[in-house]
Amino acid sequence: MKKLLLVALLLLPACAEHRQYRVSTVPVDVAGPLSDKRVQQSIQSTSIERYPGYTIGIVEFDDQGRFWDRNQLVALGAEIIRQAHASQDSGVRMLVFVHGWRNDATVCNEALACFRELVRRIAADEAATSPKPQPLIGIYVGWRGYGSYRWPFEFLSFIDRKNAAERIAAGDVPEFLAFLDALRRDFNMSRKDPSRLVVVGHSLGGTIVFEAVANVFKARLAEVWPGLDMEGNSRVISGFGDLVLLINPAFEAERWHSINELMSTYLSFSKQQQPLLVIASSETDSATATWFPLGQWLTNLFEKTRDAEQRRALMTSIGNYQPFVTHRLCRADLPPGADERVDGYIHVKNCMCDLPDLFPASDLARFIARPSPNADERDEGWGSQPCAAEQRFGPLLLTCDPKVHRGNPFWVVRVSSNVLHEHDGAFNPYFMFFVRQLVFGGLR
Repeated sequence: MKKLLLVALLLLPACAEHRQYRVSTVPVDVAGPLSDKRVQQSIQSTSIERYPGYTIGIVEFDDQGRFWDRNQLVALGAEIIRQAHASQDSGVRMLVFVHGWRNDATVCNEALACFRELVRRIAADEAATSPKPQPLIGIYVGWRGYGSYRWPFEFLSFIDRKNAAERIAAGDVPEFLAFLDALRRDFNMSRKDPSRLVVVGHSLGGTIVFEAVANVFKARLAEVWPGLDMEGNSRVISGFGDLVLLINPAFEAERWHSINELMSTYLSFSKQQQPLLVIASSETDSATATWFPLGQWLTNLFEKTRDAEQRRALMTSIGNYQPFVTHRLCRADLPPGADERVDGYIHVKNCMCDLPDLFPASDLARFIARPSPNADERDEGWGSQPCAAEQRFGPLLLTCDPKVHRGNPFWVVRVSSNVLHEHDGAFNPYFMFFVRQLVFGGLR
């Protein structure tokens, strides 16, 4: 007993703090580079960071899923409405990012630093491709992604943090996301240019997002089943916001079963259908391929399953469960079979994300396709046609499994290591090129 107490005391200093980091809701205009310590100090406690061309809003949740401070949501809503009122015709672009395992809301956190850089580049994309750029609000959702800072407990904390992520998803997060979607709908009723809401979840942040909105997608699928109305017209399935993107999400494939089964019963998908939910998982993600099954085995040791296949779906993360995979994403600018991996690590120095800009906005504009086809008088849908075998855009190639029907709005994408390598490798130029295409609605 004394030995156990001693071990516990030794581990206490290694535990991550459970506290709110952004204790002020007074917006701060950022006037210099974040590599400057004085600039870092000026924004380290605020939940609203204003930069030239874009804004970062931060909302934090505790381990039980409560808002640390509901005033953060109030301040964020006021900021979005203020920017929307700057133009009577323009909408607002909102990009939400829910960080994952081993991250938090501290000012120079690696995920936050690279999210800022992603938002900055999307703002530049908008400026390069639109004569009237819309206000862009990047919204960062912070929670205690760390359980411990000390090896090996840092990695063993994955199980504990997954449980916390599921509690957070069942707490105030659904209200928070519904609030943003309601703003989008309200703007779109009165504005000429549509607003757009994209929600991104990484790792256990993907778990939070999926658990918070999964029932919305199931309900929307059921509302228009089997895809055709009584006159044979195909009906468009609506989603949550405009798009949900989950990167290396850490939830079991069994949670996807009902969506997959309902999709498989659709007679046809509309020719106007856009992607609604995209799951992108690296083929070399060791966290979801190794740590996830271990955690599932421990927490589901006595769970009953109907057969071996259901057991396998319960033990396997969604991105590693082959029966549910719909697409594969790889480099198109490399010879077939080339074994070239991108860097699988986030590099942040002096609060700045070192993300090479291989595809500046001026180049990206050439590849962005904004499909806005006029609805046919009669949309009979795609029927049983398979999805497009290949889509090449810029340096990337997206291939589709022949069993997937054309227009299917739910994608599970296996991503080659030359586009997305390892669990935290999303912030690299090639995968971010894919994300930027999705944010602009350039893929179908």
